[in-house]
Amino acid sequence: MRRSKQRLSDSRRAELGEAFVTARTEHLGERPGHATREELQQAARNAGLTGTSNSSKEEIKEELLEHAEQSGE
Repeated sequence: MRRSKQRLSDSRRAELGEAFVTARTEHLGERPGHATREELQQAARNAGLTGTSNSSKEEIKEELLEHAEQSGE
């Protein structure tokens, strides 16, 4: 069976992005801003992102947020 991507409205994408950030915050605990670089790398791997081994902590955070926005998660 062939899967096609659905086009999401900007408001739906924003809603899903917020849900992703909320879920990620819950997963990382009370201090999500203090997640270690290793924890962020694991989150990136879980999200299917590659090439973060040489990225800074801030770069990984940015990639995770961009991925969430693009994928509608």
